[in-house]
Amino acid sequence: MVVIVDIKIKFKKVISLSQSNNCKSVLITFDPHPRHILESSNKLPLLMHIDKKLEIFESLNLDIALIIPFDREFSKFSADEFLKKIIIKYFNPHI
Repeated sequence: MVVIVDIKIKFKKVISLSQSNNCKSVLITFDPHPRHILESSNKLPLLMHIDKKLEIFESLNLDIALIIPFDREFSKFSADEFLKKIIIKYFNPHI
């Protein structure tokens, strides 16, 4: 499948970049797909089920894969809230 191959190629580049900079490779995704929550009348067909995503993530040897449960409350987070409540809280990034 083209989509899966493309995802693997792109993530392998990200993982390689993280390794060359002595950083952890982190992938964040949402489940269910945000459109399923925000546009309940428009059920977007998924390219792959979450189980398949996890299988692919595992094959990539990511350091961290975070699946965030997406719901109406989470959809109201501002970008700043997302940074503070998820990125900074769990990953403590620094330059």
